[in-house]
Amino acid sequence: MAPSVLLIGASGTLGVPLVQEFIRQKSSFSRVAVLASDASKKVKFAEVEAAGIQVVVGSYLDVSSYKGFDTVVSLVGNALLKLQPAMIDQAIAAGVTQFYPSEYGADLTQKQFFAHRYFRSKLETRAHLVRRAKENPNFKYTLFMNGFFTEFAAYFVDAQKKVVTAYGSPEALTSLTSIKDITRMVVQSLLLPYMTGQKREIHVSGSWQTFKELMDTLARVQGVSYSYEFRDPAEMLEKQIEAWLQDDEDKEYQWALMTLAASGGAKVSEKVDNELFGFVPETVGETFVQLFAKQAAE
Repeated sequence: MAPSVLLIGASGTLGVPLVQEFIRQKSSFSRVAVLASDASKKVKFAEVEAAGIQVVVGSYLDVSSYKGFDTVVSLVGNALLKLQPAMIDQAIAAGVTQFYPSEYGADLTQKQFFAHRYFRSKLETRAHLVRRAKENPNFKYTLFMNGFFTEFAAYFVDAQKKVVTAYGSPEALTSLTSIKDITRMVVQSLLLPYMTGQKREIHVSGSWQTFKELMDTLARVQGVSYSYEFRDPAEMLEKQIEAWLQDDEDKEYQWALMTLAASGGAKVSEKVDNELFGFVPETVGETFVQLFAKQAAE
């Protein structure tokens, strides 16, 4: 039977292109819907609703929002990550049998992440999934890990000063996958036969580059030259503590994110599952060429 899928957090960086991919492949699904937290936010989904994607208005924490779906794909951003355990509980109560938590990044089994602020809520969600799966033999979950979004490389660049500032080492290895390829893989993964057991891990990576190679590729495609400034990641810990004392969670996440790409944290297992999908992921250079061509056209 074709899956029925509810998307949560569908208006974000990954959510918007993922919805477009579902539109392209909607004939493979019995039902695809996005969750809007209230009626006023339903308007932003008018175009996708016209394209055949249902809009469900309801709370993330209301069991009725999840009824009628067998699969939930969470795409929530940093502010809502801590709500995922409660979302999982409501989904299970509604009869959902498969859950994709909002991971879409590094492989969290790396030891350095057990004390990393950026992944605190994601690790708590993983632990909750383990507990609930033990209590519900028919419940399954998929952990989707893709390293760093290639398009986010510009996050480290001061375009006016032509300076790259990073916390870590130029030789730190980074796994990189374009957002377009991630969305294709996520949708296709929903149609794959489920593996043995209740937990499925999918590791993908379009490319592996050191942080310096990544930024050099960006500079080459842009036709510019960058200078580099590498700092001690411990500086970011101080900034995170300061943000925490000021009750500024957004800043906490921002400073924590800054330490990932140049610290070796933005990578996945060396054994990837790219062969599960019927295409070859883009290289870093190909993604940048398309990204800047699109920006120029806009």
